[in-house]
Amino acid sequence: MAKLSSNRAAYGYLAESILAWPAQKELADIMASVGWSDVEWQNHTGGIVALHRGRKAM
Repeated sequence: MAKLSSNRAAYGYLAESILAWPAQKELADIMASVGWSDVEWQNHTGGIVALHRGRKAM
């Protein structure tokens, strides 16, 4: 088996953090639950990246 990285732990951490990150709607719901309004998201690169935005009253 070929060696793909000199730091296997770093790639393990990356995979774990990706799996732990909430889905788009879940993150939007979390934002709304803590007081953000007009929460929306837009998927980019086929949903691999999502841009979330909302408004927070001052």
